[in-house]
Amino acid sequence: MEEGKYNPLMKLLFKKLKVLLRDLAGVNVVLSFRKGPEGKVDEIKSILWDGAFASQIKVENRAENDLWFLIEKTGAIFLSGKLLLMPQNSIEEAMAKDDFNESMVDAQREICNMITGAIGDALREKVDKTLHLILGETFTVDPANTSFLPDQEYISYTANVKAAGPVTFSMALIVGDKLAQAILKDSTIGETPEEEETEKAGAGLEKKPGS
Repeated sequence: MEEGKYNPLMKLLFKKLKVLLRDLAGVNVVLSFRKGPEGKVDEIKSILWDGAFASQIKVENRAENDLWFLIEKTGAIFLSGKLLLMPQNSIEEAMAKDDFNESMVDAQREICNMITGAIGDALREKVDKTLHLILGETFTVDPANTSFLPDQEYISYTANVKAAGPVTFSMALIVGDKLAQAILKDSTIGETPEEEETEKAGAGLEKKPGS
């Protein structure tokens, strides 16, 4: 699979996610992305971070289990706390204690719904205007249990997010091969000068996911 062909689409997608995260957090956000691992499930286990919040994204009439979005637990706690309008010191305490309570889980599901909308906007803009994305099941990741991923080939993209505070966490987008090939076939993806400038501005800010 030639993941490089997806870069223009991913630039747009992560640009939209950056705006969403900035507005949600209410602080400046720096986001840099890169291609992640590819292959069968065993070969992408490095981004199935323990305790990460995962969301299934269904592509109506196209795919049920081919698109997944993950946020590291620290990021899930931080963003959920922001959505719940928790005081900053309470958010920091929750992150320090690794406390992801029921209210935060509900808030994170709403955030995943927003993320699904942003991904859908990018796909409709660059791939197919009729695509409709639906948030499916959400859960915390147990690296020992990968049964939620069908046995197929995958490509992935990971992002490092830095928010004023400072808060740093990783996110990942996992795409099944069949859906990835369909996206490439139907897309009219192409880079714009603005997207190229955005990518250059984020250069050098990446870190190894989960580090």
